[in-house]
Amino acid sequence: MKKLISLCLAAVLAVACCGCSAEPETPAQVVEKMRTALLETPCGHAQIVMDMTLTLDGGEYGTIEMSSKTTNDIKISQEPVSGYTTATVDVDYGGEKSSSYTENYSVVEDGEIVSYIQANGVWMKVSTGQTPEGLARSASSVSVDDTNVAIDEAVTEYEGKEVICLVTQITGDALQGAIGGMLEAIGQEGGSLEEAAGTVGAIDYSALTCDVRIYLDKETYLPIAEEMTFSGMNNVLNPLYEQMGMSAEVTTCTASATFLSYDSQEETVLPEGAKEKAEKWMRLLSGEPDNGDGTYTIREGTAIIDIVPPEGFELTDKGYDHVYFKRDDYREVRYTVHYGTAEYFTSKMDRQLNRYGNLPKNVSREQISLAGDVLNFETDIVGVEWQSYEEGLMYAWADLGSDGNANYFIFIEVEDGYNDGTGNKKSADVTPDEFMAYLNAAMLSDLME
Repeated sequence: MKKLISLCLAAVLAVACCGCSAEPETPAQVVEKMRTALLETPCGHAQIVMDMTLTLDGGEYGTIEMSSKTTNDIKISQEPVSGYTTATVDVDYGGEKSSSYTENYSVVEDGEIVSYIQANGVWMKVSTGQTPEGLARSASSVSVDDTNVAIDEAVTEYEGKEVICLVTQITGDALQGAIGGMLEAIGQEGGSLEEAAGTVGAIDYSALTCDVRIYLDKETYLPIAEEMTFSGMNNVLNPLYEQMGMSAEVTTCTASATFLSYDSQEETVLPEGAKEKAEKWMRLLSGEPDNGDGTYTIREGTAIIDIVPPEGFELTDKGYDHVYFKRDDYREVRYTVHYGTAEYFTSKMDRQLNRYGNLPKNVSREQISLAGDVLNFETDIVGVEWQSYEEGLMYAWADLGSDGNANYFIFIEVEDGYNDGTGNKKSADVTPDEFMAYLNAAMLSDLME
């Protein structure tokens, strides 16, 4: 009887042990636990690094090897909802290396997420169409194809931590958010910010796939890291390079994500003046220099000048790079942002005098340097004496800096004196104080800071 009881107890214990031992988790169960964990503890800080190598074919111009590394540092706050992302793009273009840096401030305006993007001193405001709830959820989202997910049982550790390794493949538009920033950076090499954003928005992602490995903390089920290998990038990139007259053959394209913190993040706050700068840049990029407050802003590249119209003058012409003014007595003051060399300005005066030939009675010319309130000018001042009046031609220019190939200048032309042939005439009488006032009316824009 004792022996029978012992055998029965052993059997009961064996059944009990079998009942208590955990059944192996299915991939679907792991995915569900990951999603639940992320909803309870959203990721606040992550970094995504994308590496790509490719060959660019420029047709008759030959081929060139290119590689790029895009590093996105992403922070998302939940209360209140906001985001801050920096993107550093390092490019090796046939041995020529360059780097760019972009900031993206995502804030709530009128119930919608709006992005203020700063790149190379240019500010833009972009309506994302995303709700605050959508941005908040993005911190709790890791893409997984539920119909195509498995557990890699051979991987149990990642950087010293016990992990569960999920493997899946993602296709199509689900990948758009992951690589959109990198694609816009590439598109900007051959066009403007607007053109790049427009082209990226029209890309067909249907041929794109991505093999993914997700490393989850075995205790919390929160993601620690993610590795991605992309296929089909040729179809995605070629619309961008076509606008540059090239085609692309992608050799490799990989990305890695590191989930750095699940702690709450501070609210993203726009830098002072960012809204105003974005509004001004959007107007400038559309080619409109009128600020609507009686002043004008003109530019060439990122050389930007604010103009206060001289008193008593009316606007006669305007464009993204120039504004021209005229007074009732036909005195003209013209402002232009110019890209090139200083020799252009003196040669412009030379050409003007060559057209006059030997017709004037006398020509006087003086070239001097003048220190303005903010800018220092070189000048070319000419007096042309005709039979019945004297004409004044005054050119001044200030160097605004170089991009390594040529310089940016603000170029100011003052012309005075006329004879209309009907008895109306006036000799030039611009005073030194008036001339300096015209020069000082051109000021460096705070957009250049």
